[in-house]
Amino acid sequence: MHLLQASTTWRVTALGSVLLVLFAGAYIPEVGKLAWPWHFQLHFLAFMIVGGVISWTMSSIGWRWHTFIAVLIPLAHETCEIWGHSHGLETKDIAIDVVGSLAGVLLINLYQRMVKAQ
Repeated sequence: MHLLQASTTWRVTALGSVLLVLFAGAYIPEVGKLAWPWHFQLHFLAFMIVGGVISWTMSSIGWRWHTFIAVLIPLAHETCEIWGHSHGLETKDIAIDVVGSLAGVLLINLYQRMVKAQ
């Protein structure tokens, strides 16, 4: 099955699952401790997946909304980490998360345009 042909149910389930895992990790300090050697790389990769799933799930609303949502989710996630991991605001994490999320949005939007152009 082609990604663009997936049903709305599958798309929403994918987005919900990705966000559930992402935000659950924000409240489990052990996740951050285990990931420490690859902290920045994992943040970038995780949010690139989030951005990609946002664009794939919400393909009908346009890339401007994708980018807006892709910036809000890292901000919300970092807010949850402040309470869940009991640490202060980590602006580097937010920057990496936003860049990763926007990279995912860009990649999926480019992919969708290439497929539609064929």
